[in-house]
Amino acid sequence: MRDPVLMKRLRRSVWIAVLAVGLFSAFFPNRADAIPAFARTVNAPCVMCHTGFPKLNAFGFVFKQGGYRMPPISNNPGKFVWEQPLPLSGRIDLSALTESDRWDPEVTGIVGGPDLSDVKRSRFGLDDWQLLAGGTLAPRISFLGILQGTISGLEGETTGTDDPDATDLKTEVFVVQINDLLPDSLLNLRIGKDRIDNYFLSSARRLTRADYLVQIQPALGASLRSWSVGTELNGFHPIGLRYAAGLRNFNPEYNSKNDNEQRIGAAYAWVSQTIRHQAVSLIVNSDRVGDANLGTDASALGYGASLNLYVLNAFNIVPGVFWYREGGDAHGGRDLKVFSGTLELIYPFRGNLWGTFRYDFHDRSDIDADARQVVASLAWYPFWNVRWVAEVSRLTASNLRPVGSPVESFSEISAARSDVTRDTAALLMQVDF
Repeated sequence: MRDPVLMKRLRRSVWIAVLAVGLFSAFFPNRADAIPAFARTVNAPCVMCHTGFPKLNAFGFVFKQGGYRMPPISNNPGKFVWEQPLPLSGRIDLSALTESDRWDPEVTGIVGGPDLSDVKRSRFGLDDWQLLAGGTLAPRISFLGILQGTISGLEGETTGTDDPDATDLKTEVFVVQINDLLPDSLLNLRIGKDRIDNYFLSSARRLTRADYLVQIQPALGASLRSWSVGTELNGFHPIGLRYAAGLRNFNPEYNSKNDNEQRIGAAYAWVSQTIRHQAVSLIVNSDRVGDANLGTDASALGYGASLNLYVLNAFNIVPGVFWYREGGDAHGGRDLKVFSGTLELIYPFRGNLWGTFRYDFHDRSDIDADARQVVASLAWYPFWNVRWVAEVSRLTASNLRPVGSPVESFSEISAARSDVTRDTAALLMQVDF
């Protein structure tokens, strides 16, 4: 049986040690040049593939989509896993946060409904940690695995029978890619549990702490979440054309009695074309949402576009829009209609100091609900594997619950029609090793 006093002291010691490392890196940024994961394997700096981690540049996407092999791909089929150093890496996210929700009108005491009173929160958090391994298993066969964990006892109070010191583990990504079905990675086959990476609007690769509201990320639909299992054909051409098309199972959280979540539930395709560092990306998906055992097997259609523009060799502008439509049999007779988008501006004040300003919107016309988000963020890299992020954001939602409100979802409020404004200020330290 664990001693609670001892556990508290241990957590305090971990925090002190991590903060000491962070302060050391802040005040002595030129003592070392630590290079994590793949960079150690290919003996190259992180900036070769990253604008600033985790955001990839064009070269980084070639490296990723080519099966974690250095170009020219035709001269580099890859090695057996025992012939190379295994690119084993990790990541730790620590944060300090203050947040307030203001409901208008303030609604409380609804029978069977949530308590929507104003609330203020502040906390220190170990947001998550990851272990990553990847590379080539054999010539023309690559792999990537990401194990993610959260320690609930460091995130805040828990309720019920939850163990406040328990660590929740999940396999975020585990994929195998068979490369060069057509020469030079013109066609690859990717199989496993993976993210759908729409090249520029990648939730996992954003520079900000706040996630996008655009429907394309973090979720295209029930079957296209990042933890869905499926298979994908992808590839790229030297003219700057990149593409992917795949099939996915139903989301595992659909706990159907007859294992219907294991049926194929979605299809998607995206394509991106780069011309002189300017790029356009298009995506389309068809998604079957719901549990067939409950009589809901609706067919949905989503489609979107994004640009990646460079202006005056400095400003990186990323606009994106996404439409999502679904039949009414899964939503009480109403057709689901979502229009969402983002406009992101990224500016390098210095080589290791990046500013991001972003405006997001998310409209659901079928229930007259909408959300708006403004984010201002500053990311500083004392080393290229250490990132400090100072950020403020404001989220306003009408008839939608943002994540973190009394019910943990971003969905319709059935008990009351109300608006919420959420203001957040955060300081994040992220370390890759």
